[in-house]
Amino acid sequence: HYRLTTHLGMAFLLFVALLWTGLTHLRKERGASFKKEGRRAVALIGLIFLTILSGGLMAGLSAGHQYNTFPLMNGQVIPAGLFVKTPWWLNFLENPLTIQFSHRMLAMGTAALVVAFWYQTRKLSLSSTGQKARNSILFAILLQVSLGISTLLSVVWVPLAAAHQAGGVVLISAMTWFCHELWRPGVAQRKTEDNPRSVIGDGRA
Repeated sequence: HYRLTTHLGMAFLLFVALLWTGLTHLRKERGASFKKEGRRAVALIGLIFLTILSGGLMAGLSAGHQYNTFPLMNGQVIPAGLFVKTPWWLNFLENPLTIQFSHRMLAMGTAALVVAFWYQTRKLSLSSTGQKARNSILFAILLQVSLGISTLLSVVWVPLAAAHQAGGVVLISAMTWFCHELWRPGVAQRKTEDNPRSVIGDGRA
């Protein structure tokens, strides 16, 4: 499971780097960036990446075949047996119960932060593309949480599990896209929003 998770993580790092590079090449000009929100988006990408890695550990140890209830685990909010291995930190890497519990907590925490970030950025003067990127993160996180819960309740039915993995790609892609829109917004579209009267005047002319 260590090799599987490492391979998964390297694949996602490469994918995000390629996606960012591609988006940058598509944008020939850019306006002033939203640096504060951009830094938050970078932090969320890191949190999504960490959650994906914990999912790799789950897949490698078949941890999803146990405790197939939600939101409780074995009828408990905090199940017994989380730290049966010593040293304690080894439980986060080799104890299927702890790995599934940490994946659940990471997933729900990430979902809450993504939704909060989507809500907090609603007043930004984004371009039409930026608005689409912003709304895509809400769609992606809701889809991914739904797929994750469904995969768990189905005792890891393979089609659902594959869709859940694909959902991780969709989610990190959406957040990378929105992050790019915050750091490198389109200059022409921002000018249009800053001076809408000029557009109306041009239309009348």
